[in-house]
Amino acid sequence: VGIDNSAFEDCSNLASMTIGSGVSSLGNYVFRGCTSLGSISCLATTAPTLGTSVFGDVSATTIDVPIGATGYGSTYGGLTVNYVL
Repeated sequence: VGIDNSAFEDCSNLASMTIGSGVSSLGNYVFRGCTSLGSISCLATTAPTLGTSVFGDVSATTIDVPIGATGYGSTYGGLTVNYVL
């Protein structure tokens, strides 16, 4: 399951997002321009593949992911990864 290109692009009122455990890909510009997006979590235990500038111009600087998840590294899409879920 993927989230299509530009699905939430420029949604300036979007404050938080939880990406479900079944998501395997994030298309280009999915959250770009979501300037109020300050809290992002991803429940996927394997990092979804990323398109171009997925998290461009969001206010968040971190993403919370499951402890023991793979494929995220220390940064993911330009965000610092917190292994806390």
